[in-house]
Amino acid sequence: MAELYALMDLFVLPSWREGFPRSPMEAAAMEKALILSDIPGCHEIGRDGVEALFVRPRDPSSLARAILGLLRDPDRRSRMGAAARATAVSRFDEQRVAETVSVATRRVLSSRGLALPSLAKGSLA
Repeated sequence: MAELYALMDLFVLPSWREGFPRSPMEAAAMEKALILSDIPGCHEIGRDGVEALFVRPRDPSSLARAILGLLRDPDRRSRMGAAARATAVSRFDEQRVAETVSVATRRVLSSRGLALPSLAKGSLA
C-alpha cells in the first residue's frame, strides 16, 4: 500500500459508515492530506481543516468541492499532509494501537466475567 499512497496527491474516504478506519491512518502516515466523511469514526483520525476536510456523507457535490479545492491549493495540501503525518506518528503507532485494542478487549471480557490470558511480549502463542 505504501507505493499506492506515495502516488496520491491526497486521500479521500467518502464512506457513510465507518468504525475506526485504518486506511486514513496509513495515508496520514504517508503525509497525505485527508478528505473524510463527517462521521464519528473518521473524527478519530484528524481535525477538520488541520489534517482533514470533512464532508457530509452521501453528498457528491460537497465531496467534489473539497477534492478540487485541495487539488488547486498545493500549499494547503502540503500543510495538511505534514499535520496528518505528525498526528499519525504521535497517535497511531502500530504498537500503541495494538495496546489500545488489547486494553479495550480485556475490559470488555472482564466486564463479562471472562479473562484473556496474558501473553509474553512478542509472543503470538
